[in-house]
Amino acid sequence: MMRLLVVPLFASFLHGAEPVRVLFIGNSYTSFNNAPEIFAELTRAAIPGRQIETGMVAVPGATLASLWEHSEARRMLRSSKWDYVVLQDQSQLGDGLRDGKFVVNSPMLFHWGVRIFDAEVRKAGARTVLLLTWSRRAEPDQQADLNYAYDSIARELGATLAPAGPAWQRARQESPGLELYAKDGSHPSPVGSYLLACVLVKTLFPDSGGILPSQITGHALSNAGAVDTTRKVVLVTLSDEQARKLQTVANSLVTEMIRRGGYLNAHQPERPERTPPDSGPLRAEQLAGAWTGNLTYYPVRAVLDLTLLFDGDKCQGQTVVRLPERKQQYETPVVDCDVSEQDLRFSVPTLPVPFLFDRFVGRLVDDRLIGTVERRGREMTNSMSGVWNLRRQAVLKEGGK
Repeated sequence: MMRLLVVPLFASFLHGAEPVRVLFIGNSYTSFNNAPEIFAELTRAAIPGRQIETGMVAVPGATLASLWEHSEARRMLRSSKWDYVVLQDQSQLGDGLRDGKFVVNSPMLFHWGVRIFDAEVRKAGARTVLLLTWSRRAEPDQQADLNYAYDSIARELGATLAPAGPAWQRARQESPGLELYAKDGSHPSPVGSYLLACVLVKTLFPDSGGILPSQITGHALSNAGAVDTTRKVVLVTLSDEQARKLQTVANSLVTEMIRRGGYLNAHQPERPERTPPDSGPLRAEQLAGAWTGNLTYYPVRAVLDLTLLFDGDKCQGQTVVRLPERKQQYETPVVDCDVSEQDLRFSVPTLPVPFLFDRFVGRLVDDRLIGTVERRGREMTNSMSGVWNLRRQAVLKEGGK
């Protein structure tokens, strides 16, 4: 069960101008190391005398779409007057699958969540800030997908973009000795949360120029992940040199982005279209019968059994997907089966989920059916694609010999 983390306001007690009030809505990437308080303390140092108040709603593993469904995020947004609302989505935008490996999901669901929150933020008289997160340590190539997903929707809506992920990339290149990740290679270490906060300070207050501290004290997080308002601890400690390096990365990257109009202008990463190998003309009699082999589609090993029957040009059949490690098996009829000059095409409904189906495209190469599969249908779902490679099943002779 996901745990909801609601953090009350933390205000400075300085007098003067009206306080800047910032609400954070996200998940554990935001709540780790109490990043909102690190941001608040750095802002007070960057703009002496400025009052800062922050609030936070965080649910571990949540997407913006699921946070919208969780009424607490909306209640917190409507409960007070905010100047900025910082939105942060799940680290891979809900998890997509490509050839059985988790990758950054299609941005469709993420963009839906941003649009619906942005409308509410505007209604409340605040400004939407999108906290562009970082790729996982072992998957640096996925940063391009995150950059495009966040940057494209920020430009569409005119929202403010806070490029924490690109700042992480630069810091890892320029100062590889600074460990930005927690032990899991995904969440931020205190150093990573400090860099996140530096990016936010420069994004929201580009003219700020005070000397930022290298040690931040704030409210602790309990073992259960809740903020302990009864005591304070050291949230992050850096040497002065380390702090300057992170501040320089954040300042230079945000300044460069502002000069380009406030956005990265990131392009959608290109991936070559995958098609099965060329084959000769197909005939129904070549495909009729039972086939079995590997389906590289799920995050665990899968076996695909395919049976095809033909009555003239009419094609029908059955699939059985077996997941041995999970001891699971799914049997589903083939629909929309069609044979063209080169391709076999059919769909498999993903029951019991409505409006979704897996579309298979294959070709006969030598004595094997080789092809691709992609999940289609309802847009707001996790994207999936993979490959399959089948051989004809042996036919048992009479008596099982």
